[in-house]
Amino acid sequence: MLSDVPVFCWLVLLTISQAHALCRSLKTNRLFPTANKPDPMPQNLAFLFTKITPEQMMYMWNVLTATLLEKSLHINIKLICNCLWHERGLEL
Repeated sequence: MLSDVPVFCWLVLLTISQAHALCRSLKTNRLFPTANKPDPMPQNLAFLFTKITPEQMMYMWNVLTATLLEKSLHINIKLICNCLWHERGLEL
């Protein structure tokens, strides 16, 4: 099981579950960050401390994927146009 894998933490051999119990990163052994939330939460800051839903995450990935595809398509169209332009012997 994955929780029984030994991990070096402060020169002590720990399992993954023990390292997580200490709230430390397995790679760098630093404490995980905690949010510095204001106690009476203002309405205009509440969205900063909410977790995103899986639907929001998929929407953001779709937007990023569409942007990447659009940029690469634009580069390919530009290359094809330049090749056709130079093929006809025209100067830019």
